[in-house]
Amino acid sequence: MTKLLKVAVIGAGMAGIACAYELTKAGHDVTLFEKGTQVGGRAGTRYSAGYPFDLGAQFLNNGYLEAKRYCQELGMAGEWGTLSPSTHHLFHQGELKCISYRSVREFWGLGAYSPLARTRLILCYLELRRRSKGIDLYDLCKINADLDTISAKDFVLKWGGEEVLDYAFDAMIATYHFHGAEDLSLACLLGAISAIGEGFSYDYFCHGMSTLAREMVKKLRVHTSTPVQAIKRGPGGLIVEGIHGHNLFDRIVIATTASEARRIVHHPSDAQRNFLNSVRFAATINAGFRVPNAAVSHLAMVAVPLSQNGNICCYINQNSKYPQRFEEGQTLINVFLRDEKAQEWLHYSDETLWDLIQQEFLKVCPPLASVAHRVYRHDLQRWPEAIPKYYPGYITTTSKFWQQGQGDYGLYLCGDYLNAPWMEGSLRCGQKVAQLVANSSL
Repeated sequence: MTKLLKVAVIGAGMAGIACAYELTKAGHDVTLFEKGTQVGGRAGTRYSAGYPFDLGAQFLNNGYLEAKRYCQELGMAGEWGTLSPSTHHLFHQGELKCISYRSVREFWGLGAYSPLARTRLILCYLELRRRSKGIDLYDLCKINADLDTISAKDFVLKWGGEEVLDYAFDAMIATYHFHGAEDLSLACLLGAISAIGEGFSYDYFCHGMSTLAREMVKKLRVHTSTPVQAIKRGPGGLIVEGIHGHNLFDRIVIATTASEARRIVHHPSDAQRNFLNSVRFAATINAGFRVPNAAVSHLAMVAVPLSQNGNICCYINQNSKYPQRFEEGQTLINVFLRDEKAQEWLHYSDETLWDLIQQEFLKVCPPLASVAHRVYRHDLQRWPEAIPKYYPGYITTTSKFWQQGQGDYGLYLCGDYLNAPWMEGSLRCGQKVAQLVANSSL
């Protein structure tokens, strides 16, 4: 017979929301705590002057099967949109080269490469496709451990060389993860290659990336603006200490970043402590600029190779997703910094950040050269922990934690850093943890 549990979920990002949602559906007594004023975490959307400013995650893709399932379940299938594949570009020697997903040639923007690099790129890509069969990007626990011993950088250098590494793989990795190929395990790269299959598309929610989170929490008991100060073991359960006093729970799910988990969890098990100490995150800063839409209407996403700019890794045109949400003639461009530069600039004042980022942005967006005086500052978001680094060896370490440490003392960790990249991985991780918690009551 199943015992119904009293469960606290700490953190209302996508992983925490999915976990709380599934446990609530199963009949358990669930309370979701969020220290911020809004839900969605790094998939959040903030509205400023009526414009939707996606704080972190910018896109979905057509492989987000659980995200689609939740949309169907909640009656919001009409929220799902798809971008044109002809609006993605690579910044190369002062120009924007079109790339798309209709063919290998278009996907990698081969016009930017020397003849030798084109050949090596195809060979590298085909080898990656061969090795990626059967790998699930959104649950990397299933990979062969041998694939986790080498970095994406070392593999691409062997098969493709420096030019292919810089203009193709490092640029795209930084666009998705904000850091370079040296900090990404080959296993994670293979997962990404597997996810980019036939019919791949960039998708989005029509009313902001936080749309799904906002709909899901309508089914939950959630307390926003409620930071948790400590989690301790107590007689008869686990104690959550917060601004409203002490509360006792049977199980607790920590769906925060690893550093926050280290801060609030008192007396974790050795396995939990060791695992949390192994987690690393890449940083970024997202700066949104209002610009004339006519100058950039042909753009959606632009990837910027390291050799072309050491500060900016990519920028995204929000009008490609929300054409009806902006004033006539305007759009919003979200500009993201590379990890190394964000780490350096995180503590600068807003004014200094705006000056530095705007200067760098104009260097890598040629269409704005003639209208630079009409580029206006809109909103700014710092992310000291933007996305986990799946560095060589980390995926194997995480897989072992799922087997030994997860659930010790009734405490569960949950989030994208648990071998579950991106929003889809976060949703699936939330489901997986919810199942473990539910099974613990049998």
